[in-house]
Amino acid sequence: MIVALGQINTTVGDLTGNVDRMIRATREAAAAGAQVVVFPELSVTGYPPRDLVEKPTFVERSVQQLERLAAETARLPLAIIAGYVGPSAAHTGKRATNSAAVLAGGNIVFRQTKMLLPTYDVFDEARYFVPAESQQILILDGRRITHHLRGCLERQAVLGAAALSPRSGTGTGALRRGDSDQHQRVAI
Repeated sequence: MIVALGQINTTVGDLTGNVDRMIRATREAAAAGAQVVVFPELSVTGYPPRDLVEKPTFVERSVQQLERLAAETARLPLAIIAGYVGPSAAHTGKRATNSAAVLAGGNIVFRQTKMLLPTYDVFDEARYFVPAESQQILILDGRRITHHLRGCLERQAVLGAAALSPRSGTGTGALRRGDSDQHQRVAI
C-alpha cells in the first residue's frame, strides 16, 4: 500500500481554506500513485480549535466540509484519512468529538473518535471533547488497520492491526506495522 502524507499547513477556524488545501494535496497524492493519503489530526478545522468547538455551527461546518472533501475527491482512486470535529452523542455538556474519517469514492466509509484525550502541558482536550468508548478496526485494501489519534497507539498492538498515525497539527504522519517483517512504501 502506498501511503501519502498530507503535510498541509492548517489554520484554526479556516475550514474552507483547510479543505481546499486538502483537495489539492489529495489530487497530488493520486497523481503520484498513492492509494491512501493521511492528513493530520483535526485537519479540517485546524489544531487546536479550543472554544470554537462549543459553537454548534462550528461542529456542523466541520462535518459539512468533511462531506465536501469526500464529494470533491470522489473520482480519485485513493482513500483519504482526515481529522475533523464531530458532533457528540453523549449527554454531557460537551458538544464535540475529536474524530477521524476515511473517505473513499465520495463517501465517508469509516469514523473513529479519539479515545485518550491529553490534559498535560499545552493540551486540554478533555475540556472540549467527549472520548470514544472503543476503537474500531478498518479493513482497507485487505489489511486490518486502526486509525489512532495521538495517545492511542498502545491499543493498536492489542488489536493486532497496522496503525495509520497522524500527529496533531504538525502535518507529519507515519504508517507503523506491528510486524517488523512487513514494510510499507511511503510516497510524497
